[in-house]
Amino acid sequence: MYRRKPRTIPEISTASLPDIIFMLLFFFMVVTVLRNSSSEIKVYLPSVFHFNKIDLEPGDIYLWIGKAGEQDDNVLVQLNDKVFPLESLEAQLTLLKQKYSIEDLEEVQVHLQADRSIQMRYLAQAKTLLRKLDLRKLIYHIEPNNLES
Repeated sequence: MYRRKPRTIPEISTASLPDIIFMLLFFFMVVTVLRNSSSEIKVYLPSVFHFNKIDLEPGDIYLWIGKAGEQDDNVLVQLNDKVFPLESLEAQLTLLKQKYSIEDLEEVQVHLQADRSIQMRYLAQAKTLLRKLDLRKLIYHIEPNNLES
């Protein structure tokens, strides 16, 4: 009579596990999109001679001011992903501000981009509304490809 030897289960080699983990890490770092919103308003930004790169935070507010078309005289505002006329900016900012706690509001930065053809009064109107709603950390953005040498 044959006696069966007890079978042993072979161990799984974990030597390649760190390589797999780092490949997955790099893959997700490359394909992850960090920005929640993008501009739907065409903005021609003014040129500058020197700029510093600023890290954008996902909890911040992004504000674009521009026109829908070249012939269109209506000023539009895009607040994160919503596009509306400039007259609705105060109501939209008030709604957005309610989503933040008091501690978070102190750290929120408003990132502002405006079309170079926009009259200064529209920009001043938006800045006055931001001050009125106590959103005082304002950062102006320009596109690096508009730099002049």
